[in-house]
Amino acid sequence: ILLDVFSAPYIARVFSSVVAAAATGGVSLVFIYLRGRNLFDRKATVYALKISVPLILHALAGILLVRINQVIILKVVGADAAGIYAYASNFGQIISTLFLACNAAFVPWLYKALDAGMDARSVNLTIRFYINLFSIGTAAFILLLPTAIGLLSDPSYRESSYIAPIIAMGFLVNFYYTIPV
Repeated sequence: ILLDVFSAPYIARVFSSVVAAAATGGVSLVFIYLRGRNLFDRKATVYALKISVPLILHALAGILLVRINQVIILKVVGADAAGIYAYASNFGQIISTLFLACNAAFVPWLYKALDAGMDARSVNLTIRFYINLFSIGTAAFILLLPTAIGLLSDPSYRESSYIAPIIAMGFLVNFYYTIPV
């Protein structure tokens, strides 16, 4: 609050994010150290980087796309439409966050199962179940999205209930292509 009063408004957000990330990382580091585990494992780090670096670039490209869309809408249509799009895209981003979190858990599990000798039929059934479960969850989210926006939003943002499901569907398609990748 003090940072917001005495300096530029964005500084408070940046500072609070850095403090939260440092505190979370610091506490995790202490727990790892106290349990006597290695703080650095080269094999695990290389494995994590192989999986995560493409996802980082992909997430940055998605954020860049959303921001470029906002700028285009701002210049072509106006500030009201850009604000509604930004609000709607935040709801759509929930699907992106969920699929990244689910993939972060599913992919390592799948590779462990494959290394343990899981047969191809079981792998295919597991992947199909995962895809179907996420698809049903996303469909439920999309169906409930207009109601949630209506309850959580000011009446001036209700128009975003038409845009947010389309953005969420786009992220569902994005999820589908991550499976073969």
